[in-house]
Amino acid sequence: MKKRLVVLLTAALMLASTSTFMAAPSASSDDVVVGTVEELEEAIEGAESEAGEVTVATVTDKAAVDNLDDAILGMIQKNTTDVKAKALAMADLSLPAGTDLSAGVKIKLTVDGIYSTDSVNTINALHWNGTAWETVKVVAVEKGAVTIEVTSLSPIAIVKVIPAAGTFGVSFSVLPLVAAASLTGAVVAGKKANK
Repeated sequence: MKKRLVVLLTAALMLASTSTFMAAPSASSDDVVVGTVEELEEAIEGAESEAGEVTVATVTDKAAVDNLDDAILGMIQKNTTDVKAKALAMADLSLPAGTDLSAGVKIKLTVDGIYSTDSVNTINALHWNGTAWETVKVVAVEKGAVTIEVTSLSPIAIVKVIPAAGTFGVSFSVLPLVAAASLTGAVVAGKKANK
């Protein structure tokens, strides 16, 4: 009985001591992909809202364009896992003059690059308030489309955030697998010895 307990404790200690846990590295500008203003506007293939006709135009606000990279980088640096981000679309959206936005208006955008595997966890929306990009509520995501809720309009950007390929912030060596196999073997051997 004592031998079996020693074997079990040894295997458990081996398993715990050989696991390597690494903090997720902070994202850098290399983890952000932004296309040209024209490409981003063209990525919006349609827009609709119950509030009225949505006009989609190319963003001409230089400050909005120049600050998009930094806004996306700041957004992904808040993640606890290693991620990268891509601006899928950006456009200056408008509704008919006099539309009341104070209670929030939903706009559905058909955007190239949104897949059936995407969700509100991978698709984000940003709004340029005249001085900075701020987060906009993403109401729903479906294949090829995202629905956002806005209380004011001007440039809107749609951003996809995904895990960096092959890196998820945790690294395991092969030794814990060996330790787990040893632990299983010790339990089986112990049971056979008791029979």
